[in-house]
Amino acid sequence: MCQKVAKPWVDGAMENLMGDVTVYMPDEGPCYECNLTRVDQEILAQAVSCKWVAQKNIALGKVPTTSTMGSIIAALQVQEALKILHGDLKKSLAGKRLVVNSEINDFYITQSVRKEDCLGHFRYG
Repeated sequence: MCQKVAKPWVDGAMENLMGDVTVYMPDEGPCYECNLTRVDQEILAQAVSCKWVAQKNIALGKVPTTSTMGSIIAALQVQEALKILHGDLKKSLAGKRLVVNSEINDFYITQSVRKEDCLGHFRYG
């Protein structure tokens, strides 16, 4: 929706001890849909609740997402939002994705390209 109304979006996601933060700027760099593979689209079509994911992982003997992981991702999102509000886009994650792997304490950045034929590039009104 942010792309469709020309507003920046600071996205954050997490599952178990993995998380990521991405900044999407309208008309600059890739949008959310530009980053989706066919497999990603299939996974999104099978969306489940956080409770279901936690119960499934507990049954497999895995540690579910902890509140600390949520706090880490949220803090990074706030940090990125402040960069946008202050106009410091060059130092922001605009067009990039910061991946946090707390299982092995690894942080890394990936970058993707804007797909000009992406169906997500339209505006309302």
